[in-house]
Amino acid sequence: MGRHALGRGGLTVAVSALSVAVAAVTVVSGGGEPARAATAQTAGTTEILLQDPRMETTRSDRVLAAGETGFLHRQAGGAGLLWTNYEDGGTTTVTTPPGNAGAGQPYQPTTTSCYDISATCPSGTFGQGADTVALPHRSYTEPVSLWTPGGADGGTLRTLDMPRLDYVGTYGGTVVAAEQNTSVDGSPQPGTGLELLDYVDGKQRTRVVTGGPADKVWKTGVTSVRTGDAKGALLAYPGAADSTGAATFDIHYLDFATAELTQVFSGAGSGLSLSLSGDRIGWYTPAAGLHLRSRADLAAEETVPVAGNGTAGSPVVVGNWLVLVADRGPVTAVSLTDGTTKTLLTRSYGDPVAAPDGSALVTGGTSTTDWWVQRVVQGADGTPRLEKVAKVPPYENPKTGLALSRGSLRVAERDPAVSSTMDATSVRTLTTNGSTTLTASDATAGDKVSAVCPYPGTSCSAMWGNKVTAPRDAYLETFYDADEGGSGLSDADRVARVGDGSGVPDLEFGTE
Repeated sequence: MGRHALGRGGLTVAVSALSVAVAAVTVVSGGGEPARAATAQTAGTTEILLQDPRMETTRSDRVLAAGETGFLHRQAGGAGLLWTNYEDGGTTTVTTPPGNAGAGQPYQPTTTSCYDISATCPSGTFGQGADTVALPHRSYTEPVSLWTPGGADGGTLRTLDMPRLDYVGTYGGTVVAAEQNTSVDGSPQPGTGLELLDYVDGKQRTRVVTGGPADKVWKTGVTSVRTGDAKGALLAYPGAADSTGAATFDIHYLDFATAELTQVFSGAGSGLSLSLSGDRIGWYTPAAGLHLRSRADLAAEETVPVAGNGTAGSPVVVGNWLVLVADRGPVTAVSLTDGTTKTLLTRSYGDPVAAPDGSALVTGGTSTTDWWVQRVVQGADGTPRLEKVAKVPPYENPKTGLALSRGSLRVAERDPAVSSTMDATSVRTLTTNGSTTLTASDATAGDKVSAVCPYPGTSCSAMWGNKVTAPRDAYLETFYDADEGGSGLSDADRVARVGDGSGVPDLEFGTE
């Protein structure tokens, strides 16, 4: 007698979180990895997301750039860079451009400054201030590819050549690059000039920046402070030492419309961060506080609306508030008008990133199941508030199977804390008021099962819902049936009942 599969269809991948609707059960993420897509729902269908974190550690998610319709980020456990739309949460993995090693595969940052998610990347490394993702090639010299997400073809990809230029950053659609000089031995050395590269009428345009300090070198790298948006950039150059001999910085504004560099601040101290919004430019250090000027009038008086008090954190100005984010610490907002302080979050990850609409994005929340990329906005009442943008999924055990019957949902998962060879199961009771509300009970532990998967090349636990007065769910297993009178197979199929503490599962039926 031969061995026969019991059917085809059902689960084809292991999953890590479940979205359950009144009329259906829907798998929304895979393999214990971060969620990648939203689930479309039909009109009138309600949904509940069941989360089952395996640890209290939140998943790291670093925001790298904010555009008009989406944002660029990295997520622990995921491959490379991700672009997520604000409107629907749809996420695209950014791929390596043609002509590079690993072309078509997830793009992987390669420099020591930000190859790892735990490292802070300099502003503009992968773009900032627009729906443009910059993908520097491995050398971070020439060239750099610019990818614009969206469209049926997956977006537009353009490449800018940068001969004898060092990459500084991309802001909007403009690439800022530093010139190289040649030393006596022929090796490239940092130059004093900057150039702007972009596309105009489908052709690459290169402009030399004017107005820069002739005696100072812009050194690319993680220690060179800069920020920018689609209209311009702020760059910090080494300045004169202060009265104590400590190094200071002179800050210049680079206008992309004119390709002109103008000094706007001097004497900024150590621990420097730069801030640029739609109408203001400025700098911040914990010791000196926040210094601002009007962006429309660079010669206007410099103001210090927030005095230095030693508060560390990466700054961004949102409306009339200075938002300070301490990596893995609190997110606070300080009023520019009266110094009022408001705590927005007690836990965060990474640095804040200014968005083109004047808001800022930051990762944070209260727990593993309440962890989000969030938007800081100034509300109608003039106070700062948070808006949830995209949920960061918790770390979960890979889910391998499920069975739903008459309001009883059983989930199978690989839990090394329970067994290294069998799948753990748990049961929840689902209830609904008929149309608008779906609730789930806490999960109760069920029996471990040694379920098998009938789908070639797939890892799963084949299960079927079978509830009558209590859950009597069934699963597919194999057993030795080569004794006399048996099928002759050492791995014959049979469907067994999950015992849930009642002892050896009853054999319901087998195959021949």
